[in-house]
Amino acid sequence: METNQALKIPSYIKVLSDKLLKNLIASDSDVQQAILSTKDGFEIAAAPTKKTVETAKLAAVASSLSALSSLSITETNLGTKYETILIESDKGYFLVMDILVSDESFSMILNIVVAPKTAVLGKIIYHTKILADSLSKN
Repeated sequence: METNQALKIPSYIKVLSDKLLKNLIASDSDVQQAILSTKDGFEIAAAPTKKTVETAKLAAVASSLSALSSLSITETNLGTKYETILIESDKGYFLVMDILVSDESFSMILNIVVAPKTAVLGKIIYHTKILADSLSKN
């Protein structure tokens, strides 16, 4: 199995991630950006969009949010790990989801930028959970 040595990500994960993110963007026009990154903030894959978003910065931000959320959940005795973070702004939403790859020794973070505020969040969260399940089982 060919592996990206710098990030230790199997090539099949990169290929599958690219495909799933492109499908997510194509299936829901309210999703403006979709990025998969490592827990330490390095981009694995990003779906192309018309908007210019600095994916490396978003990956780093999601990494920090993920760490803070994990600590918050542990410190408040609300469980052992967070599942989803949702940030609402005046123009849209930012969604962060933790993904554990079952047969590998790493986790990923899914970052979704959603706008407009009229987006149906339930539908988007449903699609992102399907994407997360597809990645975690491979």
